[in-house]
Amino acid sequence: MNRRTFLKASLLSWPLLQQGLAEAAADTIVIGQSCALSGVSAALGSEMQLGAKLWFDAVNKKNGVRGQKIELITLDDGYEPERAAKNTEQLISKHNALALFGYVGTPTANAARSIFERDNIPFVAPFTGAQSLRTEHSSLVYNIRASYDDETERLVKHFASIGQKRIGIAYQNDAYGKAGLEGVEKAVQAYGAKLLVQTTLTRNSTDVQAAVTTLTRAEGVDALIIVSTYAPTAALIKALRRSNYASTFATLSFVGSAALQEALGKDADGVVVSQVVPWGSDPVVNEFKKLLAQEHPGKQATHTALEGFIGAKVLEQALHKSKSFSRSDLIAALSQTRADIGGFKVDFADKRHSGRFTDLVMLRKEGNIVS
Repeated sequence: MNRRTFLKASLLSWPLLQQGLAEAAADTIVIGQSCALSGVSAALGSEMQLGAKLWFDAVNKKNGVRGQKIELITLDDGYEPERAAKNTEQLISKHNALALFGYVGTPTANAARSIFERDNIPFVAPFTGAQSLRTEHSSLVYNIRASYDDETERLVKHFASIGQKRIGIAYQNDAYGKAGLEGVEKAVQAYGAKLLVQTTLTRNSTDVQAAVTTLTRAEGVDALIIVSTYAPTAALIKALRRSNYASTFATLSFVGSAALQEALGKDADGVVVSQVVPWGSDPVVNEFKKLLAQEHPGKQATHTALEGFIGAKVLEQALHKSKSFSRSDLIAALSQTRADIGGFKVDFADKRHSGRFTDLVMLRKEGNIVS
């Protein structure tokens, strides 16, 4: 074949190649996720990814959504906002994600916000309870979990009801921690409690000595609410227990109760954790645990993985109802979603696009979790 004939054949075959690539792309629904897969918060991202893939893989084994397979592409951001922003750009420009899903953390979600709003991409089931993602202006954000206001109110209400009204707080020095602080401040006013002491923790650091010094100088704290991830939270509780600090310890669901329990060991005994997904006999819990045992024998079931699982089920339902696999049609389907996911209710028709379920559990030194 001479050069002219080769070029002619190449030009003739180019449209067929483009068509083949388009058809291959059309066989896959790409969902993008940025979360911590490394660093001190890695367990949170790994569990969210695990729960989501557990359901997406089950759907794909049954011919996907209208014949198209769901592909979850997860990029590691180490729980750092700058990396989350870069990952978001990559998920959109390189991978052409139809939706963004399961981001872990307030700072990272906030870093992605201007990007997904710019490109009008739905942001589904972020692992954060920040109020900043629950306003009428957050129309592209679809939260399955309750807010940090809901969680902190549940904790303070509980402590006030048993006479523990002198509250302390140690919060992460970023958007997540400040969201928790604001929730506690509202709750203590609502339930006649008092915020006696507050101190900060550094994101992605287990150096808690400054916080320990501040807290041990304050006297009479009945309950200390810690708003951070599992590694700093565990480091603080261990240090305070060594100092014979007499207080009930409590934290929010973002901590990852299983990861916290593992990090604490016997020091976990009596720690109260608010939760935003059920853990009883609800059908979705049973379905999740059964599928987890089948696909990952011996793997511990966690609240965080269950949240990823529920979020994936919600997104899959919206994909089925979407007129086409375009971002605009998916947004329309999500915005009309009212569903009962095996006992867990979701209502995105509410302008808040937010769940409301909260519960309290207690960690035990034997390694179990009781409600």
